[in-house]
Formats: sequence, C-alpha cells, structure tokens
Amino acid sequence: MELALQLSALVIILGIGYLAFSFLREPQEVREGPAVALDDAQIQQILKSASASAVVYFRKGERISNPFREGSRAHILWETQFQRDLMDLQDGTYPARQQH
Repeated sequence: MELALQLSALVIILGIGYLAFSFLREPQEVREGPAVALDDAQIQQILKSASASAVVYFRKGERISNPFREGSRAHILWETQFQRDLMDLQDGTYPARQQH
C-alpha cells in the first residue's frame, strides 16, 4: 500500500514537471496568439477613446475601464493615453497637446 502511494506521488510530480516544461518550451506567440499590428485608423480610435474616458473621469469621477485585453498593444496604448490626458487635465494643459 505504501509503495502504491509513493508511485502515485511520483507519477503526479513527473506529470506536473512535464506540463511545466512543455509550457516553458512553447513559444510565447503560440500561448498568447500572434501579435496584431494596428493601423493608423485603429490607433487614432484607441487614442480618442482613451482621451474621452480621461475627460469623463476628470469631470465626473467615473472610471471607464480599459476595453482591451490586458497586455495587448491596444491596452497599453489606451492606458498610456488615458494617464497622459488625465495628468494634463489635472495640471491644466490638456487642450494644448491634443493632436488627434
């Protein structure tokens, strides 16, 4: 009985090790999907969405969540623009930098 438990534990440990090793060997692109290039129109749409969300948050205090998948290029771009515009709104320089 004790030998059977030890063998079961060994099989479980080896299985976990194999899965971890397989995951680490798998290219990141396969795990997360291929990188998606954004065209200029998509980028402008993302920037406008983030800017509008920053204005709403500044005026009404309603935080609009980032609509893009976390870690994606669109998510990072949206969050960066949101934070930049929010800082500009807070220090009074928001309209001066608007280019989109």
